[in-house]
Amino acid sequence: MINKIGTRLLTVTFALGLMAQTLKAQYIGLDGNLEDIRNDNTSGNGSLLSTGTIFSVGSFGNRNAAQVDALFSGATDSASFGSLLQANYISAFTQSTTTLGVALGDNTSNYSYAADLPGGIGANDYVYAVFAQATGSGDYRMGIFAAATYNGLGVAGSQIRFNLTELGSNLMNLSTDYAGTSGGPGAIAVGTGSLGGVSSNGFYLGTALSNTAPVPEPSAASLIILGGTALVALRRLRKNV
Repeated sequence: MINKIGTRLLTVTFALGLMAQTLKAQYIGLDGNLEDIRNDNTSGNGSLLSTGTIFSVGSFGNRNAAQVDALFSGATDSASFGSLLQANYISAFTQSTTTLGVALGDNTSNYSYAADLPGGIGANDYVYAVFAQATGSGDYRMGIFAAATYNGLGVAGSQIRFNLTELGSNLMNLSTDYAGTSGGPGAIAVGTGSLGGVSSNGFYLGTALSNTAPVPEPSAASLIILGGTALVALRRLRKNV
């Protein structure tokens, strides 16, 4: 019995080790510069995205931008918008801005993955950035943007999915040069007005209100931590056998 437990522990430990090595094979991040993400469609400093704005990258399933726009078109108030958000959006990571106008992401602070995605997100799901800015009255002002490819002329092409083979770069560029100077995915506005927009001033939040903000799903990394805790418990059990 002890030998069987030891063999299982070795197998699980080896599997967890492989997961830890492959987690950083890819990640999704946001690249938004100081002057480029705004509360509204104006160029003044007072329009820069407020600090404390929640931002995330995640999935609305296999819905394209037009379908996401249509999904929320029936929301009549912040409660119905929040219900739709909770029922249809899964966040791969969620953070908040700490500097005026900035929503930066990288492989240290954002979600890393290889073949395994957060629970509920499939490889063929489209990539979205969702912003939620507290209004002070219990609601959040929303902004939803989709990742897309761009050609050399700065013209948006197809939307990008979480599939690793589609991600030539792991940064969704949310700058005035929204074609993405690094050659990676840029972003497009979902809908017009209510869910946000983009112009020569940069990306800006929409007018839609939600009574809830995106909530992060448990990452594979946290599952590894839980797995490690379980291993410790099993080792203690083995010593006591």
